[in-house]
Amino acid sequence: MADAAPHHLSHLALDSLPDTGWQGQGTLPLTALPRLAAELHTSSGAVQWALTLSRQPGGDGRPQWWLHVQADGPLQLVCQRCMQPMNWTLHVTQAYRFVPTEAEAEAQDAEAEEDVLAWQPTLDALALLEDEALLALPAFAVHAKGTPGCQPPAQASDAQVPHPFAALAALRKG
Repeated sequence: MADAAPHHLSHLALDSLPDTGWQGQGTLPLTALPRLAAELHTSSGAVQWALTLSRQPGGDGRPQWWLHVQADGPLQLVCQRCMQPMNWTLHVTQAYRFVPTEAEAEAQDAEAEEDVLAWQPTLDALALLEDEALLALPAFAVHAKGTPGCQPPAQASDAQVPHPFAALAALRKG
């Protein structure tokens, strides 16, 4: 079943979704993702998202719920070399497997390739999307080498920088 967004993403009612699964997709303005927007040069723009909740056979052959998360969109970061805006494309693809309890999720998460979550009646999918977008950001955003105009900010030479105690030396002389 495809659906634009039948439930508010910050309160996705998993228990009310059909047993056959659910698919949702849409566009989120960056202003709806305040933690992500705080890391950007500008919060104008949007991110395309898609969520798919489905049952897939588990390791024991019994079906388990899986959530597949995708998010894509152009972002404007601040280059840490020249401190100017730079374009960067967000691309997130993440899978989550649901287990019945928090204890099972904690025990299985360390060994599983996918992230393991405890099943809950509702899911804050908006926070989950934002978390994945934050994790996808580069640790140190810089323009590609050779990008015109990308130079470190000019620094004053040692001759131009006053000594921090120069004013005290003047008082001592006088």
